[in-house]
Amino acid sequence: MQVPEQNLTWQSALLIRVHEPVIDPHYPGLSVKRLHLAAHPAGILAAGWDVPLAERQYPRVQLAGWKPDRDVPFTLPVQFHRGGDPRVAGLIASGTWVLAYDEDLYQVYTTFARYSKIVLQTIGKHPDAETTLALVHQINTTLLQHVKAD
Repeated sequence: MQVPEQNLTWQSALLIRVHEPVIDPHYPGLSVKRLHLAAHPAGILAAGWDVPLAERQYPRVQLAGWKPDRDVPFTLPVQFHRGGDPRVAGLIASGTWVLAYDEDLYQVYTTFARYSKIVLQTIGKHPDAETTLALVHQINTTLLQHVKAD
């Protein structure tokens, strides 16, 4: 599919998805991704974050599996929900938040994802270590204070 870049308006997007593993739903994961998206008559197109505007054509651009007339409107921010056959894969998972890209927000969520993974790995390796228990207690206390404030 040849897609002339001058006919498309590309939007830089931040994709955020909280997912729960099938094996143990008590430890959710966080996916944070950046893409360039554009509306096309065939559906929403996606280009990798590092693909320059001049190179946004097939094969470096792909249909994302998002059709605004079938799924959700292509108006950011939006929580993407796919209305098609769930057995057909798309580049964006159903339930993903698609936001207009913001570097500060990207840094906040990637930092959180990285640290939450480290905390869970620490618990997995040393669940009864004094430092692990102190860290988990501190996190729990901080979270409880924020929940009570809301």
